[in-house]
Amino acid sequence: MGSLPIRALPTSLLLAALVTGQNQPAFEVASIKPVDRSVRPSGLRVGDRIDAGRAEYDSVSLTGLIGRAYRVKSYQVSAPDWASTTQFDIAAKLPDGAWLDQVPEMLQDLLIRRFKLSVHRDTREFAVYALTVGKDGPRLTPKPPDYNLSAGSLIRPLKMDDYARSLVLDRPVLDMTGLQGEFLIDVSQVNQSIADARKREREQATSSPGAPTINPQNPMESGLAGIVQKLGLKLEARKSPLPVIVVDHVEKLPSEN
Repeated sequence: MGSLPIRALPTSLLLAALVTGQNQPAFEVASIKPVDRSVRPSGLRVGDRIDAGRAEYDSVSLTGLIGRAYRVKSYQVSAPDWASTTQFDIAAKLPDGAWLDQVPEMLQDLLIRRFKLSVHRDTREFAVYALTVGKDGPRLTPKPPDYNLSAGSLIRPLKMDDYARSLVLDRPVLDMTGLQGEFLIDVSQVNQSIADARKREREQATSSPGAPTINPQNPMESGLAGIVQKLGLKLEARKSPLPVIVVDHVEKLPSEN
């Protein structure tokens, strides 16, 4: 099959389709297999592979699938506890002429048909970190118009929303900088900071079993707060309302096609 058009579906058309129930996008065919984690070989891929003709989800929890289907993070899905530990492999074929931006709606359709999923939307308050601009202003390098990413380079052009998502902490990180465009950021610093904190956590647990351990997901203990500060930014602990998908019903296993 040739490449399918990779175009954004206009929001107004997508909403109209969802409201009227007409032209609901759906996978042409899909295979769903439960994952037995007790016999799953280590080192296998976990996550998503989506291209112009196929969508694959490997070892993704049911909660994670619902989040992907409704375009929210897993922590914004209120589902039974078992849904976060029950994992599935899904391989699905996109129909001819489909848009990649329609994949979440196709996944919605699949979950509704095969897992009898029903949900409603709500808003709840979450403890978050707000990524904001420091008092002296940002120290960021905007991406030049003629910028070309070098192979193997650890300096990447990132939007602030993407940078906020890269900060894996003990609560969600929301971009509240108001900064637009892409900036050149050394992405290795975040990963190295977390890796160093986890190493210190293991060493401390071994040398001082009774002492309070380092929390690698705390920005002050992991060193991430300092890395963010060097960019002229800061992390503020706040509470913020976020949209939530509340699961009213979902089956533990999918039905047959």
